[in-house]
Amino acid sequence: MITILIEVPRWLVPILAAVLPAIGLIAIILSVVLQGKPKAKIIKTKEPIRVVGLSVQTTKATFYEDDAVLWREFKQLREKNAITNKKEEHSFISVIKASTDGKSWEYMIGSIVNDFSQVPEGTKIFEIPVTTYAAFVLKAPNDRRKWAAMRMKMEKFIHDKWLPKSHFILDRDMSVREIEYHHKISSQKAQKMIFYVPIKPKSKEV
Repeated sequence: MITILIEVPRWLVPILAAVLPAIGLIAIILSVVLQGKPKAKIIKTKEPIRVVGLSVQTTKATFYEDDAVLWREFKQLREKNAITNKKEEHSFISVIKASTDGKSWEYMIGSIVNDFSQVPEGTKIFEIPVTTYAAFVLKAPNDRRKWAAMRMKMEKFIHDKWLPKSHFILDRDMSVREIEYHHKISSQKAQKMIFYVPIKPKSKEV
């Protein structure tokens, strides 16, 4: 391999320092956008999904910062193996609960468990209710910095494109607004991300 050294003018250094990180961010977003349009699968859950994890009250203005902090705390919890009765060792789930005031909502990251018989101190429990969901499966990026861009793209796609053309509307009577399931077969490699939104037929809308 041949390395070519180029002398950069001093006045150009701050410009490159500002531009190069932005180029990296654009590359991350493009890698998400170019995955293509996901297809929905309509599923009906048979029993509640039990989750043990951590949560925070968040808003649109603070969500991405709160998400990063909550993920770091949950990662530490996982490293301690504090949640012992998990259904899947490496998978995890995030839940955006329905807002009660129209401004903020509770956001949770946790593990799916068999029951609530062993709940570590300082964690919270939540049952994802039985209902009908639209599920969208995506290839999961290994770089966590891509998750936010993927979530933004999915939300826009579901609300702006898929729902208006479908026979469904969001079920706003449910306690959850959005579920993001990360299926992993090892601690290092993510296999897929599945987005779930609660829905009901448009004909039932009053």
